[in-house]
Amino acid sequence: MRILAIPSSYGLSAPISGGQNRFAQLVEMQVANGNHVIVLEPNSYRSHDDTQDAEVHYSKEGQLTGKWTTAFRDMNPGFEWRLWTLLKRTAPDIVEFGHPSGMTVCGILARLEKKRPVFVYAAHNVEADFADEAYQKDSSHGSVRKRLNTLYASFLERVVCGYVADHVTSISTKDRARFIQKYGLRASKVTAINPARRILPPLSPEARTRLRQEFGIRPEQVAVVFVGARSHVPNAEAAAAIEDLIAPAVIAKDGRARFIIAGAGFPIATLKNVNYVGYVKRIQDLLMSSDVAIAPIEHGAGVKLKVIDYMAAGLAILSTRKGIEGIDAIEGEHVVVVDHVDHKFLEALVELVGSPERRARLGRGARNFAAAQYDWDRTRKEAGDLYGRLVREASLR
Repeated sequence: MRILAIPSSYGLSAPISGGQNRFAQLVEMQVANGNHVIVLEPNSYRSHDDTQDAEVHYSKEGQLTGKWTTAFRDMNPGFEWRLWTLLKRTAPDIVEFGHPSGMTVCGILARLEKKRPVFVYAAHNVEADFADEAYQKDSSHGSVRKRLNTLYASFLERVVCGYVADHVTSISTKDRARFIQKYGLRASKVTAINPARRILPPLSPEARTRLRQEFGIRPEQVAVVFVGARSHVPNAEAAAAIEDLIAPAVIAKDGRARFIIAGAGFPIATLKNVNYVGYVKRIQDLLMSSDVAIAPIEHGAGVKLKVIDYMAAGLAILSTRKGIEGIDAIEGEHVVVVDHVDHKFLEALVELVGSPERRARLGRGARNFAAAQYDWDRTRKEAGDLYGRLVREASLR
């Protein structure tokens, strides 16, 4: 099977955001399923490493108001020409988009060819909901522009889901239900494909000690970690909350706590209460060196993949209710959940820092939950079976 996969505003290698991580994961799964995957990504993300995983081509993205954007690919002649040449040359069985932009024009171009591929909208979020929340928190946009951007995202996604896409995949059952409800879709048209993680076994004490030394974590310290790209507003807000409120309050109660913030866009800096380590390529090493993971997230739509990474590493997790959204974990067994970043969050974190027994129990529960819900091979098979079925059904029409 030949799959033409088109991401949003990112490339294939070295994922730094949840959306890019999800896209790279889906590509890797389909390659592992024995499919030939062709990727058309923005030229600005060109990387030699991308070609190690798939056949990669590049398109020029349009420029509006001084900023590169993918939101208007349906009106970008450069993207359309590159897309049409790939449709003609590769004759894909499936065309998969990670964002609704570009899908409408792709559907029109495909009608010019003898073979019409199956169109899949592989959504990382319900884009209309994500845009609504993201733009409301972005102070760089005026109120009129925010409203127009939100309306455009909702209109585009409605057209794609209702008239262009043959099938929609979501990242969670919660998002699946939202797609069906928001756009009036048939339940059979939307499939939830869980995120997937390779669950690593716990480190030996010697290996863990070596890793902690590499990250400068002393034996007596309790490492509290947060991961997220700074470009995403909810992550920047969470980092500010850690630096200004959470770290000072917790360290005042228990001086063993050491706070580490990792993610693309954050500077490498050591402050009084927080260590910023920037982008960490092997993030699992940092996670498995840590003791507690936190998700002090107050805003943002969709599943927070960082929490699943925390689970796969066997960490004790403290999250807001928004941070755990879309993940069916049991409170108190797999994760500690509070409503907001307030005194209850601080109290819960102080308790975790001071209780190695509870951290160990929660970490085991989180790892077992991740293994049961987000197993790599099972999810890979589900994704492969779905695409195979869609192609077979299309051939009978």
